[in-house]
Amino acid sequence: MIFKKAVNIGDIASIGRYAFVRELSFHINTLKLLSKALCVQSNVNPQEKKVFVKRMELINAMRENF
Repeated sequence: MIFKKAVNIGDIASIGRYAFVRELSFHINTLKLLSKALCVQSNVNPQEKKVFVKRMELINAMRENF
């Protein structure tokens, strides 16, 4: 199951789906991972935290200039 390996609790995803008639279920067409649960990752791995901080500094600098 690739889904269980790629997505963790707290991750934000966009799902394209259609519902089955007369059932309480749906079929997922597309799954796009929008954001990982970065707070958990940065607490576990210091290297992840460094990358996250650098990325946020870059994004903030871009926002200020555009």
